[in-house]
Amino acid sequence: MASVVSVNILLASKLLTDTNISGVSANTHSLTDSIPAGETRAVVAPSVVGYSHPDVNVRHIVAGFSIVVGHYLDTLESVYTTDDMLDDLEELLDPEFYRTLSGVGDVVEEPALADEPEPVGNVIQYRVTVQVAIVP
Repeated sequence: MASVVSVNILLASKLLTDTNISGVSANTHSLTDSIPAGETRAVVAPSVVGYSHPDVNVRHIVAGFSIVVGHYLDTLESVYTTDDMLDDLEELLDPEFYRTLSGVGDVVEEPALADEPEPVGNVIQYRVTVQVAIVP
């Protein structure tokens, strides 16, 4: 049976296999402190937004996910911002990226760039948000 926790675990795994992200955690405080030079890390924060009722007999949980991605800029800053970051953003902003997760019925609110990419010290970071219906 799918839950917010199980979809969160699958999302973290998909981030590691289908993007340039090399580490995923749930601790937002460590994102900018724990990224080795030249690597990309993410923090995934799930939340229950509410419930949808597409069918009287089935109640779907609507879960929101906030994905903060950070990349430690080394001497190849322009390579990351023109290649890997754009590839990752393209993946994260594609609703199909989330629809393929086991337990996700549909994307309720399309993925959106909540925080534009900006440097925080030596780390460039951005945040993507999405809401999905979880099929019980």
